[in-house]
Amino acid sequence: MSSEDICLITPFVFIGSSLEVYEQTKKHLTKHYNLYKLKFPTFEQCVDFTSVAVNSIKVAMATVITLQDYDVHALVRQPFILNLLRENNIYLILKGEELYDFEFHKKTLQKDIDESVIVEIKNFFNEFKTRIISLPHALFQSEINQNTQSFDFIRYSIPGVNYLPRKNFKYKVCSVNTTSFWISLLYQLSIKLMRRLPFSELRIFLLRKIMDLYIKHSKFSFTCGSTAGYFIRKFLEIPAAASVMICPEYKFLKRLGFNKYLNYIPFDPIEENLENLNTRLQKNSQLDFIEIIKNTHRLLQSDHSISARTKQLKKALFQIEKNDFIGSFWEDGEFIIRTNNGPK
Repeated sequence: MSSEDICLITPFVFIGSSLEVYEQTKKHLTKHYNLYKLKFPTFEQCVDFTSVAVNSIKVAMATVITLQDYDVHALVRQPFILNLLRENNIYLILKGEELYDFEFHKKTLQKDIDESVIVEIKNFFNEFKTRIISLPHALFQSEINQNTQSFDFIRYSIPGVNYLPRKNFKYKVCSVNTTSFWISLLYQLSIKLMRRLPFSELRIFLLRKIMDLYIKHSKFSFTCGSTAGYFIRKFLEIPAAASVMICPEYKFLKRLGFNKYLNYIPFDPIEENLENLNTRLQKNSQLDFIEIIKNTHRLLQSDHSISARTKQLKKALFQIEKNDFIGSFWEDGEFIIRTNNGPK
């Protein structure tokens, strides 16, 4: 490592920052992987690894930490990482503030994410605005279904965790369609059973396969933002599987290039009812729904595929090497980098 290098790391290098972080991380990973077979490193080994990572950060011209799967409300409670950010030239691959919809999230506050946490998150973005490479999830080309028609065996599907908007959709919309309702319950039951499997590789494969089949056999699929009201991978996975996406009209969707009726059908199951949704669906023909899928496939391939993210990241790293990167954001489907002479 030299002063001319850019250091790329993951947050796992900080497992050795404290015994508490080590135990929490090990507990979290045990839920998903068989750590006993993997010979998980000891705390002392992790301390040494963290020390090497910190020294690399201090020597490198710049450091990029990949945090795409990291919840910001967890990050703001990591003083070790926050202090490193304040003391070193570190950039974060992380969903930027523009990819959160805090106003919508306030309708569905979680026990662990109340308004005080939202204030903390906003303060974090305000402090580190110039360090964020705002690149969310992306899809492999193989994930984008070349067929523009789903199997339509199920009218509505609700993949994912039972957040409040999804629960409302189940009882407001799926309850009037017997097949959709009972299959949604069967899906949730199968997910719970799969999580009990002791073999992590098989468990992950089956969880992914079941969700994929569930979406592909649905004419319409509903999703919503995650815990803090931010963009998640299902906003890409649903249209990629040739199912018409139904979701609330989040501000971040337009920023990422998703426009209502062109890429998805807007519906807020917290404030609206089945009649509102039926009215919107009846205004569209089957050809309109196919066109929505085609439009979104083009958007996924051009802006939200792995190849697109690679190009976007290269642009950001190029500006970091030039010492002319002061943040980034999305606007109308375009990834924009802030520079000293560019947009602020």
